[in-house]
Amino acid sequence: MSQELRVYVDIEDAIDTSESFRGSAIIRDNSILIPLISLGISEHILNPTQQLAFIDYSYLFFESFSRVLIDNIPDWESQDSQKRYCYVGGSEAGVLEVECKQVCLLVPTNSRLSPTHWYPDNVLIP
Repeated sequence: MSQELRVYVDIEDAIDTSESFRGSAIIRDNSILIPLISLGISEHILNPTQQLAFIDYSYLFFESFSRVLIDNIPDWESQDSQKRYCYVGGSEAGVLEVECKQVCLLVPTNSRLSPTHWYPDNVLIP
């Protein structure tokens, strides 16, 4: 079963991953896909206000990455000359810093935007 996605580019300044839940990164060739739950977004077409709103399910796609740091420790490296930077925090999996050609936000068409955090049923909230 395929899933329809809306694609947004140049989103690094609009997203906040600090309280998101991050799934395992999928690496193919020189690209990385990271699933996220409860991604914060503001000052963007999805939420033009300065107040954060939260997307229940989404993905970050890093095209042609040249470097990935996990908690400032080099993990993967490849070669690319045009660089963009995106920081992905959230959950307790450490902070990723990705240097790449393009950062995209992929949002399933059935995702929801909420003014409050959305928590999956199997995550314990303190």
